[in-house]
Amino acid sequence: WSGLSKKLGFEYHWSILATNNKKNLIVNWTLLEVIKELRSNFKIALLSNMDPTSISGIRSEVKLSDFFDKVYFSSEIKKGKLEQEVVNTILKEFNATTQELLLIDDYSGNIEKAKSLGMKTLLFKDVQEFKKEINSLL
Repeated sequence: WSGLSKKLGFEYHWSILATNNKKNLIVNWTLLEVIKELRSNFKIALLSNMDPTSISGIRSEVKLSDFFDKVYFSSEIKKGKLEQEVVNTILKEFNATTQELLLIDDYSGNIEKAKSLGMKTLLFKDVQEFKKEINSLL
């Protein structure tokens, strides 16, 4: 973060970026409503590498339990979101197989990792595209 801070012209500690991130938090309510609709038929988990400041920001804006059956933040569980131990925990808690999991992510690296673990995947681009793609899977 310190290298990024310098490149962006911040002369202070990197936490200024995180503070700015929290202040500029924009909740995608449209996506959350789609997730809420899906939750009526599917178990839904949030699995995120979000930093602690962003987690605090999102929790202050959104009651996550209204949208997700379970929430996993890497910084809280001290594991990367697609580490085998995390996947095993999800499989156990949801009584599911890897083939029953669908990872929706906006980072292609996570999509490739999930595919290598045997999961179905969907690369998130925007809400409208997501709705089309998720409907084609159902």
